[in-house]
Amino acid sequence: MRSRLASLVASILAALTEPSAALAQDDPLLRMLRSGDALAAEAAPIDESEAGQQSRAMFLAMTGRELEAIETFSPFVTSTRPAGMAVDPAAEYRNALDEIARRAVEHRIIVINEGHHLEQNRWFLHALVERLYPLGYTALTLEALFSMGDGYPFTGPVNHDSGPLMSSPSLAAASDRMISLGGRVYPHESTREQIAAGLDREQAQAENVAAVFYGNPDAKFIVFVGFDHVDEAGHMMAGRLEALTGEDPLTVDQVDSAVLNRSCERPDYPYATIALLSGETLPLGTSRTVDLVVQHPPTCGVEGRPGWLETQFGKTWISLAGETLPVNRPLLIEAWTADQGAPATGVPADRVVVTGEFVPALALFGGAYHITLRTAAGESAFPLVVSTSD
Repeated sequence: MRSRLASLVASILAALTEPSAALAQDDPLLRMLRSGDALAAEAAPIDESEAGQQSRAMFLAMTGRELEAIETFSPFVTSTRPAGMAVDPAAEYRNALDEIARRAVEHRIIVINEGHHLEQNRWFLHALVERLYPLGYTALTLEALFSMGDGYPFTGPVNHDSGPLMSSPSLAAASDRMISLGGRVYPHESTREQIAAGLDREQAQAENVAAVFYGNPDAKFIVFVGFDHVDEAGHMMAGRLEALTGEDPLTVDQVDSAVLNRSCERPDYPYATIALLSGETLPLGTSRTVDLVVQHPPTCGVEGRPGWLETQFGKTWISLAGETLPVNRPLLIEAWTADQGAPATGVPADRVVVTGEFVPALALFGGAYHITLRTAAGESAFPLVVSTSD
């Protein structure tokens, strides 16, 4: 198996430099967001199908409406998941970043999933990149990364051509952070050649990760996947990856806790936790076969945004409610750092869409930002400059 994979590495790596034709996530709303036309997407007709609602939820999450995104798509997710998040009162809660880091030293591959409509999952990836890089996890693979730009591996920064989901401020930040630390970022979605050959998507993704793994013998990998690809059972990608590489991946499910969440009225940890009972991780409602289950803080509103942007990830609220803003609605507000490139093609540090009188706050890490405003009429206000404390 290893010799067969070794012979495939060169051809797979070459194929991965081309944008994938598997554009299941390249729906109309994300295409408009990808082109920078978030306001046109805002006015698009609403598709009531499951695929349409997932598309709508992803768009809402990427435009500062994380709570509405969860409300929009969670019914489709929870309908196929065990009910409730009840745990034994004797359970021990551990900081999820600490527990993943503790176990990561025994592995070379970590596979962690996301719900495509959950920005909290992607900001957790950003935190995980920061935490695990010193432990040798210097490579990140993404199913969301389609276009390689001018080189391989991806050298950043992320822009609208990097892939539909890469228009997410959180996913762009995680990718760019890995690169700024000195690490490497790779795509692992099915290639055109694999699709033409009829290769199963789970197998194609596993082979693509394995090829990059064999091409970087000194690196450890964070493999970021959607929903069920993290499952080690049922012929899903994580299980196939182990069969191809001989490496037992540390598998982490963080999706279900965000959609089957705890009450906002109950005292809670401000950070992500992993519940253990007698040293063993508790399933906490997940139906997937994984090593660890992350339980995130609940999504409760602050400044029109989730409170965990501040309490879990250390962001600062920047309110523009007192500023003189265009009266036309919808209004797109975006925050840009100096190194993110031209707003015409880049992905902002944060973005919100204002649809009425209430103006949601921006949530930003420490630093200086240019704030741009745009309406459907095309008017653009003079850019504001704000600073947050480090």
